Amino acid sequence: MKCAAECDEIKTKTAILESKKLRLNNSVIQYTKEIGGLELSRKLLESEMRKLNEVFAKNKTSKTRLANDNFNIEHEFKQKLKELENESIKLEN
Repeated sequence: MKCAAECDEIKTKTAILESKKLRLNNSVIQYTKEIGGLELSRKLLESEMRKLNEVFAKNKTSKTRLANDNFNIEHEFKQKLKELENESIKLEN
């Protein structure tokens, strides 16, 4: 009788442990899926960040080029204005 009770107890503990193992395995599978999704999201974010950095760099280059162009145009305009002023002064004299 004692042996039968011990066997029943062992079977019960085994069933409980098997159930726990199944739940843990399901949790591991779920976490693995979540990790895969997070890794995919991270890769997509890295790709977006790379694109944004490229656009930022192009913008910075364009800004610098435009500033230089504006400076040169302004300088040329001032030079032309001085030439026209000098011509005007000559004509007045």
